Amino acid sequence: MTRTAQSLNRLCAALLTLGALLALAGWVFHISVLTRLNPSFIPTQFNSALCFLFYGVGLWALNGQRAGIARALGTAMVTIGLLSLFEHATGINLGIDTLAGFYITGPGINHPGRIASSTTVAITCLGAA
Repeated sequence: MTRTAQSLNRLCAALLTLGALLALAGWVFHISVLTRLNPSFIPTQFNSALCFLFYGVGLWALNGQRAGIARALGTAMVTIGLLSLFEHATGINLGIDTLAGFYITGPGINHPGRIASSTTVAITCLGAA
């Protein structure tokens, strides 16, 4: 990998990790502006932020020639993505959406904490890559 590509990879990994950590901090410390930039937006779900953290750290690990760590984090992403897709496809609640205890309930929220189906497809594909 060239020095420019390696620098770009590090920048992407750092930005992705920072964004994920901010979203996770928003959930843990109840700071809604960190989970959604605008009150009218849907918040980043806890599991999504966790997968983004895995992806950012995985990119960083690949840059440091730590393929085993990157592979393990990718496997965790694929697992979360496939379980969420299974929940969407079958309507069965496996409980992974609320496992960490950070989710929003209220009127119109049928599945608290569930990652959007389009996001689960993206997380599964990124984890598999």
